[in-house]
Formats: sequence, structure tokens, C-alpha cells
Amino acid sequence: MMLKDKLLSLIEGQRSYGIDLRLTEDGIAEVFFVESSLRKDEVIITRKLKSKNLEELFSSKLEETVPIFLNIRGRGILSKKVSHQEEVSDLNLIKMALPNVKANELYFYSEKISKEHTWIQFVRKSIVDEVFRKFGNAKLNILSLTLGITELNNIVDYIGVQRVVVDSDIVEFTGGRLSGTIETSEPVGDVKLGEDLISSQWLMSYSAAFNHFVKRGVYGVQSEYTNIEKIEFINRKLFGIGLKIVLTFFLATLLLNFFLFQNFTSTYDNYYEQLQLNRSYLDRLNQLQEEKENKDKFFLKTDLVSASNSVYYADRLASSKPNGITWDELNINPSIKRKIQKGEDIEFKIKTINVSGQVESSVVLNQWIEILKNESWIKNINIKGFQIQENNQTSKFNLQIDVL
Repeated sequence: MMLKDKLLSLIEGQRSYGIDLRLTEDGIAEVFFVESSLRKDEVIITRKLKSKNLEELFSSKLEETVPIFLNIRGRGILSKKVSHQEEVSDLNLIKMALPNVKANELYFYSEKISKEHTWIQFVRKSIVDEVFRKFGNAKLNILSLTLGITELNNIVDYIGVQRVVVDSDIVEFTGGRLSGTIETSEPVGDVKLGEDLISSQWLMSYSAAFNHFVKRGVYGVQSEYTNIEKIEFINRKLFGIGLKIVLTFFLATLLLNFFLFQNFTSTYDNYYEQLQLNRSYLDRLNQLQEEKENKDKFFLKTDLVSASNSVYYADRLASSKPNGITWDELNINPSIKRKIQKGEDIEFKIKTINVSGQVESSVVLNQWIEILKNESWIKNINIKGFQIQENNQTSKFNLQIDVL
């Protein structure tokens, strides 16, 4: 499944459009559009705009290769919180919410709150089909359709608040799920999203776009239109990717053949000369490595090592240290107490080395620790402290090394 998800992510891309349509009696009142991109494992807003209708939105030159995640709310969109004693299907939830409505005339889906409470969202097909028609005429693919405001469940863990104001309602969350709404005259406020503050009126469109990156599976309205759109979108992307791969392959093959035809002899001579030089370097490296190992064994097996342990340890630590690490302190056989009173005997931690300093990243520190573990004189290595500094460029660390 991981390979399948990676392939699907590669095909669908790292960008998505989130569109929030708010309907009134006169039709679409407002359209909130957000373009989101995935950069370094963070979903950021790269573009947003507000329009009065879909035609105005379509004129902003949306790309056909970017998937669209649509949310519709307002007139004709109904959301009800239904109480039940046991697990029930969406169809039964519809019957509980609106006993006299024919389910085949509706688009609907459910969103759980708890074991005994579920949101059911539904809308007449005629309303949504008209929206589908407009997107189809604009040759844009809707991969997912959601209704109402339950879409906010998608990002409630990221905004870190228990209530937000959306239009004229206070939306409340309990346990990371939408629990209810309260009418209010309170104005729309700002919500912190990552490092940015955005108006809560953009949350629905951002949450819709966020669906592309969280891969929630089967979610939202399931219709023949969206199912076909998904297939057509993937096929279109596959065709584009395949065409690029084929053209790149043929171009690369032609260039490679031309290059080999023109430069084979000179390239062979250069590589052969470099190979001979590298062999001499390798022989010298092997000779030096053998001398080093012999000297290490000599120091460890003779009485000279007992008189020069500290110098030996410091030398080995310094020679193995990567470029991304700087030391602030190297303390061999440190005193047990950092502050010693006058006249007090000094006690030392024998066969202990404390190293502290700064490192570019935890990866560099872990690589150094793995190198040190191969040293025959080291018994154990403990990380006593690791703290990322405010500039996020380096981190402080503190190691305790126990020697044999």
C-alpha cells in the first residue's frame, strides 16, 4: 500500500485546489479559492482569491492538471446531527433525519462524532449536478465533493482551537471533531495555520485542498460524476507523464549515442589514466590503514597506553569528528562535582568522557555516534542533552562516553 500511495501521489502531484462555494437563494454568493502546495512536509497556501461566481473563478486560468477538492454549503445544503444507539448506515441516517425524503434524489454522506452521534450531510442532486456541469464545461476535474462545514474536521488538529467563527455561526469542536454550531453576530476572526494567520473565511477552502495530502480514502459525496472524473484525471496525468518519459528517453538516447561516437577514444584514455592514479591512491590508503591499525594495537597492548590514555582518547575523538560538529567542552575523567568547596577533596569519574558542543543536525550527531561505537576502547555512549537553538540552524548536545 505504501508503494501504491507513493505512485498515486507522484501521479496526482504536490499541488491541489480547494474551492468553497457558498450558495444563496439567488445562486452562488461567494467563491473562496485556495491553491495549496506541499513543501518540505508542510502544506502551504500559494494562492487564494475570492470571486462572486464560478465564471469569474474560471477566468483566473486554473490548470487542468491540478486536482480540485470542492466543498458546497449554504442554500439547499443540510447538515443534521443524528443520535443513534448502534452502528447505522448512511441510508438509515437519512431516514432518521428526513423520514419522507427519497434517498435516490439526494447526494449524502456521514461524518462520525462519537459512537452515538453522527453528522449527516445531504443535498438534492439537481443542485450539485448543475455545479458539476459548469466544472465539466470548464474542463476541470473535481476529485472530491464535501458538503456543509464538517470539512473542518480535516484541519482541527492543526489550527489548535476549540471554536472558530464561520460566516454567522460559531463552530465548536470536541475531541477533535465538529460537535455543533451556534448563531452569532461575532465578526470573523483570524486563525493561526502553521506560521501564518489567515481569516477563518478561508478555512473551508484550505481544508478542502488539504484532503489531497491527508489521503482520507473514501470520503465525501460518492457519485458517478466524481468517480469518472478521478479516472479521467489519473489517465490524463499518466498520459502526460508517459509522453514526457518517452520523449526524454529518446532524446537522451540520441545525445548519448552522439557523445559516445564522438568522444569514445579520448574518454577511454582519460578514464584509464584516472583508474591507474586511483589504484596508486588506494594502495597508499591501504598501507596507511594497515600502519594505523598496527599502531593502535601497539598502544592498546603495551604499558604506553596507560600513561597516555587521555591523549589517545582526545586524538581518536578529534579524528573521527565530522565537519558539522563543533566542541564547546571535552572533559576526560571529569570531577563528580562541578563546584568544589575550598579544602574539599576532588573526586573524579574515572573512565568517563564528557563532550558538549553544537551540531548542524541530529543526523550528523547520530552518524558520529555510530562511528564511535566501532572504537574498541569505548564501552557505552549516552546522549545527556540535545536542544534545538532558536535560530533552528544548530543544536546543542551533550554526550557521556564510558570507556573500557
